[in-house]
Amino acid sequence: MWSIRKASGFLGKFTLDGSLKTVVVTNNHFVASKEAASQVVATFEFEEGKDIKMVELDPEIFFKTNKVIL
Repeated sequence: MWSIRKASGFLGKFTLDGSLKTVVVTNNHFVASKEAASQVVATFEFEEGKDIKMVELDPEIFFKTNKVIL
């Protein structure tokens, strides 16, 4: 069963091993581990009802987090 959660984030692109990769940048409390990231499909709606892009995260290609301790 899918769980729908909402968070803010943005798409970025970088080159890794000669291939252009799409990355998702969001908060640590939303995707705090590689295990959690492997279950995420991010959906971006750039204009209401149009231009929807879905990105399945692959933490084995790239994953970076930095938990802030206050």
